[in-house]
Parts: sequence; C-alpha cells; structure tokens
Amino acid sequence: MKVKQTIHITNVDEFIRGDYDGCFTLFDHESRVEGWIALQEIEIEVNLDLNDLRAKAIKATDREIEALQMKMSAEMKRLTDRKQELLALTYEPAA
Repeated sequence: MKVKQTIHITNVDEFIRGDYDGCFTLFDHESRVEGWIALQEIEIEVNLDLNDLRAKAIKATDREIEALQMKMSAEMKRLTDRKQELLALTYEPAA
C-alpha cells in the first residue's frame, strides 16, 4: 500500500544540532502544531500483513488485560482485607 505523508520537524533546536532522534514525525497533512515545521510530502510503500498486525494488536491487548486484572485483584484483596478488619472490630462501651 502506498501512503503519502508530510515530514515534520518537531524539535528544531535538536535537529539543527544534528541530533535527529525524535525530531521527526509524519502526518497525512500539514500539522498546525506551533513550532513544528513541515518539510515536504513523501510517498512510502508500506508492506504490511494484516493478520500479523491483528495478532500483535491482540497480544498487546491481552497484556493490558492481564495487567489490569492483576491491579484489580490487588485492589479487591486490599478492600476485602479492610472489610475483614472492620468486621473484626468490636465495640465495648465504657462501664
């Protein structure tokens, strides 16, 4: 698939110093972000396997689900422990 993109410099100072890492981004249009400079439009050929892309997206989603389940399980345990502590408290009025 061919894709037309506009190259933008996102960090002019670093770019001028020759540090190109993280200085570029691509959009399908000229960005209106202040300070970004649109250089030129390019056309790139993107070879992608949709099945592979889908599999990677599913795997990433599974990792997010697992992380959320672990976080929620820890929170549920904390709340259950708190409830048990509250249930174990007794009130003994002063005589």
